[in-house]
Amino acid sequence: MDGTLQAFLQFLKENGRAGFALFAAGVSTWVLIRYELIKADLIQLPLAYLACFGLFIWLGYWGEKISESVRRSLNAIRGDAAAHHNSLRNLNMISREEFRALSWCYHKGLSRIRADQSNPTIATLEQMQIIRVDGKHLPWHDRFFVIPAHVIEALGKSLGDRDPDSVGDEPPWLRDY
Repeated sequence: MDGTLQAFLQFLKENGRAGFALFAAGVSTWVLIRYELIKADLIQLPLAYLACFGLFIWLGYWGEKISESVRRSLNAIRGDAAAHHNSLRNLNMISREEFRALSWCYHKGLSRIRADQSNPTIATLEQMQIIRVDGKHLPWHDRFFVIPAHVIEALGKSLGDRDPDSVGDEPPWLRDY
């Protein structure tokens, strides 16, 4: 008897949803009998218990899915906030070539650029989380990169008004080659 009880407790420990459903099905079957919604005979009692058990397994499944979705959303929000903070902090540490590339994009009014990821300037800006890949399905030499709005806003504070004529027509990362 002691081994059976330990096995049952181990089952409940590893399968919380099933344990909850077993308990809730028993309580809800008792409530159904108490309020005379079912009779305590050999047919209705097991059917009511199985129906309640299935209901609580289903409710537990959807409860886990909803909590998992909420947890993933919160983690994504935290990750976005961390990336936002990191990109603004890293903006103060960029080299002259990287600054020229960002100022060219700012003055041209571009928040999305097409560049070769093997270019050292683009690769460094991506590693510093100042720009991010938009189009990971494309080959590495033909990807689009997005400059987030908060980075463009920070550039606007340091560079002032946009002047497309001041930066030339060719992007700085193409002039390097």
